[in-house]
Amino acid sequence: MQQALRRATAFVAALASLGCTGDSPVAPETARPKASVPETSAATAATPGVTPTDTRVPVLVRAAPPPADAPAAPLLRSSTGTNRYSREQSLGFQNGTLAEPCLGEGESMGAWQLRFSGYGCVGLKAGENGTALSMQPMTATSTDETHAPLLLGPEYGDRLMMTARVETVQQLRRNGEPNAWEVAWLLWQYQDDDHFYYFIPKPNGWEVGKRDPAYPGGQRFLATGTDLKFPVGRAYNVQITHKGNVFWIVVDGVALTSFTDTERPYVSGRIALYSEDAEIKVHQVSVRTGAF
Repeated sequence: MQQALRRATAFVAALASLGCTGDSPVAPETARPKASVPETSAATAATPGVTPTDTRVPVLVRAAPPPADAPAAPLLRSSTGTNRYSREQSLGFQNGTLAEPCLGEGESMGAWQLRFSGYGCVGLKAGENGTALSMQPMTATSTDETHAPLLLGPEYGDRLMMTARVETVQQLRRNGEPNAWEVAWLLWQYQDDDHFYYFIPKPNGWEVGKRDPAYPGGQRFLATGTDLKFPVGRAYNVQITHKGNVFWIVVDGVALTSFTDTERPYVSGRIALYSEDAEIKVHQVSVRTGAF
């Protein structure tokens, strides 16, 4: 019974390539080889002007939902104010402790709750300044296999500034070339597995997208680029600012993109940390809300 409850299901999320502009919709990508867990077949969907060329698409692996009695991740309740209209709180892991080396699915650590583990370990390891969050799923040993953990944070409204220092320590795929998207992801306005925004700093560029069931395959590509690349083995400071239906992204002080979502924008949801077939560390996370 427990094995059945924990058996992963999967949906195929099409992934954009980098640096394309124009007004024509994208053509379907080559589908990823059938995985060992069930997948929904998906056509590629995108915002006009973003053309994918990656030869395979990633799979965001979903486990069974946490037990009904699992504690929910708490909302942000206390903070250090920069002024009377703005609140900021560190959600980092520098002084964190765990009773066990790895969180169990549905378990919480401070303001964070583990959605699924990717059959690996989500816990704490030595970081740059004390402890850091470590996410290390099971190693994929074939091209039709993938594993991914997801950690959910607090919920926010339509004004937030999320700052995180993230590092992809290593890509874990063996017996095959790692895919560019198999790195650390940052998610925000996460409402469920089918509604959220994401940012991926890749070794060959960067990507911003949206899970949106209204699009074929449930995936919409918003912006990509190759102007900056993010090699594995280094930490990067990522800042995501969201106001209403507009957001913009800055990495290491360089503005990458801004986007106005005029199609069913997500104006509330949780922040989240995700890794696909990669060991990652998150050294620091903070969120500012209110007026800024």
